[in-house]
Amino acid sequence: AYTHVAHDCQIGNDNVLANNTTLAGHVRVGHHSVLGGFAGAHQYCQIGSYAFLGMYSGLTRDVPSYCMVSGRPAVPKGVNAEGLRRHGFTAEQIRNIRRAYRTLYRSGLKLQEALEQIESDLARQPELEEFVTSIRASSRSIAADEIGRSFVMTLRIGLVAGEASGDQLGAGLIRAIADRRPDAVFAGVGGPQMTGAGLEAWWPCDRLSVMGLAEVII
Repeated sequence: AYTHVAHDCQIGNDNVLANNTTLAGHVRVGHHSVLGGFAGAHQYCQIGSYAFLGMYSGLTRDVPSYCMVSGRPAVPKGVNAEGLRRHGFTAEQIRNIRRAYRTLYRSGLKLQEALEQIESDLARQPELEEFVTSIRASSRSIAADEIGRSFVMTLRIGLVAGEASGDQLGAGLIRAIADRRPDAVFAGVGGPQMTGAGLEAWWPCDRLSVMGLAEVII
């Protein structure tokens, strides 16, 4: 049997990686998950705890804890109920997790709205904490559902421009990205043009635009 775990991966405890499972660099896997034969994960993907990847799955996004995914690209197929039973989850806990799954994928709510609704049950259903935490930790967005709807976390982009021409080009870049991703947030170092395009300026670039030797130090 053979599996490939690339550089900088983080693998939790009690996971099963079947024959020819392939993980690209920086993939993170929680605990008690099963990765089926020939399944593969793109770099930086995160696979939550108690998850299940079906055979030949091609993962390009993150998998929330408790979920089963399958396909190329992998999409959610429901809750890993059998895996949860084998690890001691009660029937009531599994029902609660299934209800949270439906809230996330079937209610039609936006991601933040779905999470807030699920979080309102945490005090009475602490098993949902793992589910919510895995979603909020997502950096590549979580896997799309079977009808193609996907959830994308807020895109945060850092930009640095050191002088006027960079400020001009950076402003154009901000506007172009914002046209495609209206939810994107921009922060960093820039001038008036980038600030006008939507940059949260941590430092004005004209303070960096100096020439000489002593001037740089001063």
